[in-house]
Amino acid sequence: IHPYDKALTEKKPLDSFIKTFKDQGFVTGHSSDFCQMNPLDIGRAKYIRDIPFDHEAVSIACEPHYHDPSSPYGLFRGPYSAMRRCLYGKDMYEHVIDYGNQFWRTYKDQKKLMYMDFLDAHEGTNEVVKYADDALYKLLTGLQSDGLLEDTSVVLYADHGLHMQGIFQLLQFDQPEIEKY
Repeated sequence: IHPYDKALTEKKPLDSFIKTFKDQGFVTGHSSDFCQMNPLDIGRAKYIRDIPFDHEAVSIACEPHYHDPSSPYGLFRGPYSAMRRCLYGKDMYEHVIDYGNQFWRTYKDQKKLMYMDFLDAHEGTNEVVKYADDALYKLLTGLQSDGLLEDTSVVLYADHGLHMQGIFQLLQFDQPEIEKY
C-alpha cells in the first residue's frame, strides 16, 4: 500500500507486518542504531498499528553519549552523523549485529524474525556505511557455516536512496519525499 493511498485512515490503521509473523508463531526481535522503538515510525506511521516485538535492543541507541534528543539530526553525533558512529569502544552497527546474532542463536530451533535497523548510510559522505560491510559479512557467513540459515530468507533494503534533504527541499523537488517512502 502506497503511503499516500486515500484508503489509509487513522480510524482504521493497518496491522504491522510484525503481527503477521507473530500470528504465524514466529519469535520476533528488533535491534537498532537509532532511538526509535517502531521501525515504521515515519510520517505515515499513524496509519499502521504499532505492534511490539517480543525482544528489542533499542535502548543503547538512546544513550545520551550517542543520541542528543535536543539535536537528533546532528552532523557530528548520533544516527545522522557524518562521522563514524561509536559507543563504548564499538561501532554502533556492532551493537545491533551482536544482539541480532545472539537472538538468532538463542532461538536457533524456532521460527523467528530478526529486524535490524542501521542508519549508517543516512549521511551525505557515503563513508560511514562502508565500515559495516565486513561485520555484516561475518554475521551472515557465521550463521551459514553453523547451519543456521536453512529455510531462511535474508532481506536487505535501503532507507531512501542517496539524497540529502536540505537543498533539495529548499528547491521543493519531489524526489526526496518520494525516496523517503
